[in-house]
Amino acid sequence: MQEHVEENTPEAHAEGMTPSLPPDHVEIKGRRIKLRVPDSFTVCNEVVMAGAANLHRAAAAALGLCWQERTPSRKERRRRGAEVHTEGALQRPAVNYEASFSPFIFGQQFTDALVKAGVPWPEIYGAGLKAYHLMSERVLTDDDVEDALGNSSRP
Repeated sequence: MQEHVEENTPEAHAEGMTPSLPPDHVEIKGRRIKLRVPDSFTVCNEVVMAGAANLHRAAAAALGLCWQERTPSRKERRRRGAEVHTEGALQRPAVNYEASFSPFIFGQQFTDALVKAGVPWPEIYGAGLKAYHLMSERVLTDDDVEDALGNSSRP
């Protein structure tokens, strides 16, 4: 069993320890990203239901929707100047769910943008699964799962 450490330090990696992340964070290409489940039940439900047909795209869509940080616009970067350092750093791809309202299309576009930025597919999928899990918790309660399994004590 690997020991978990709080900080993502070179020493931790050198010793083979797995850095621990808060439950609402993922790490992609060495960068911590905070996840925030969308407020819309409908959007969460669409993504969770899409997972039954194509979990890869649904997980990528969940990652894109939960990725809290957005990339500053060119105008914002010019206005804020030196305080915005985007060169070489992984940024959230500028892909919008509202353009298609489809978890499948959005998931594919988000995956392609991250792969083009040099993110390995296993990192995208792993981070996406964590985001998908967070979204599914918004949609499905423990009682819902028990009902579906036939183990509910509810009338």
